[in-house]
Amino acid sequence: MDGLLFVIVGLVLSAGIAIVIQRRGPVVLRLSAAVALCALLYVLLTLEVHTLGNEPPWYQSSPMKEIIYFLVMVLGMFARLLSVAIENRREKNAERASILSNTRSLDIDIWESIYPLLFSVITFGALLGQIGDAQLGVATVVLSFQTGFFWQTIIKNQKGA
Repeated sequence: MDGLLFVIVGLVLSAGIAIVIQRRGPVVLRLSAAVALCALLYVLLTLEVHTLGNEPPWYQSSPMKEIIYFLVMVLGMFARLLSVAIENRREKNAERASILSNTRSLDIDIWESIYPLLFSVITFGALLGQIGDAQLGVATVVLSFQTGFFWQTIIKNQKGA
């Protein structure tokens, strides 16, 4: 299996699991969404792209490669936002453990969600500087996710330089 396809399949499976285990919405709707994701996985796994001649795959050419890097980096930024919200929820539940049960929801502010996007150009520039002309693969996709996840560290290093 191609490395990029492996990453896409992993993201689709994660989304499917998240849809099925959440407790919002009717069960029929959640199961329908899970079936739709399984159909998408089937299409992704059986898709064969035929090219004329010795052309590189569509995702290896510019600007598609950079768009994929950017989207994965932004996904890493939102994963960091979600991990901070989970850590904050855990701390608040530990403080309230003796009073109430652990039913507190995640507090994600819309402005906190937009904040990383303000620095995405700077972070993306640092990412492209690290990757250079490397081929799109699992290592470079993971590096772009990691760059997005640790975007605050990159911004601090850019200010210090």
